Amino acid sequence: MQRLLILALVLVLLVGCTGEQSSTSPTASSQVSTDTSPVQLLDPTSTLRPYATTSPIPPLATVILPTATPILYTVVLKDTLTGIARKFNITLEDLLAANPSVGSRALTVGQVLTIPPAQETSSVPTAIPLPVTIQQTQCYPSQDGSLWCLVLLKNEYAETIQNLSVVINLQDSSGKIISSQPAYAPLDLLPSGKSVAIGALFPAPNPDGYRSQAQLLSASRLASTDTRYPPIHLQSSLVQVDWRGLSARVSGQAKLNPQSGDASRVWILGVAYDKSGNVIGFRRWESNKPLSPIDVLSFDFLIASLGPEIDHVELLVEAAK
Repeated sequence: MQRLLILALVLVLLVGCTGEQSSTSPTASSQVSTDTSPVQLLDPTSTLRPYATTSPIPPLATVILPTATPILYTVVLKDTLTGIARKFNITLEDLLAANPSVGSRALTVGQVLTIPPAQETSSVPTAIPLPVTIQQTQCYPSQDGSLWCLVLLKNEYAETIQNLSVVINLQDSSGKIISSQPAYAPLDLLPSGKSVAIGALFPAPNPDGYRSQAQLLSASRLASTDTRYPPIHLQSSLVQVDWRGLSARVSGQAKLNPQSGDASRVWILGVAYDKSGNVIGFRRWESNKPLSPIDVLSFDFLIASLGPEIDHVELLVEAAK
């Protein structure tokens, strides 16, 4: 009897322990996988084949590519915004956007500009320059053996043209190009009906029997909404050619048109011609002093001929805000 009582007591204790474990276990839904992929059993001759799973594939991490780093450029003497843009193969608009505090004001030596990255080359065709008339190409040798080549361009359109540039080629008797130099207009703008001289220096030595030829690189119309260049005109201009005809003194005054707003710089270009109408020299006079419509700006400078005697000089003036 005593053994039966002890056995009954053990059975009661075992049932009580089993119920307590069930109540503290996690629920089946939090432990059981829902993957129903078939299981492959391998034998020594079987080949493992991939099979689809129902587990989601984790997304790939996004890779952030580094962007091009802008360049800092320090302005040197005779730098212009247009020239700097050309040097770094960017547009003037992009250069101004990267330097909003500059606008179109005159640059100062030592000023630091941010040069934005050049646009990547794409399959989009390059804009074709306006077919500006190349009137003539003249070359004049110097005593040191170098060669100055001048190109005369004329704007035969009704609108003002900007961003003028050419490449000047020296060719041998067979037409093969033996040397080339790019050249840029000394003014940003070329008004309708006017001509401008562009020049490039070919260092010595230069071959004998060459022929010069120019090809237009860039030219575009100035938008009618562009207000960077206030209207300006010349008055009381005087050209005095010396007795030998190898230089000319140019003087006069420049004045902004009324209601045109102030200008931060003024450029005056003198282009010299011989009696046959060939371009023989040019020079740009600069003023970086602020000018208002009520002011009068006086100028006085010399132009030298690269060859024949000077017959006459034509002047162009340009102001910028």
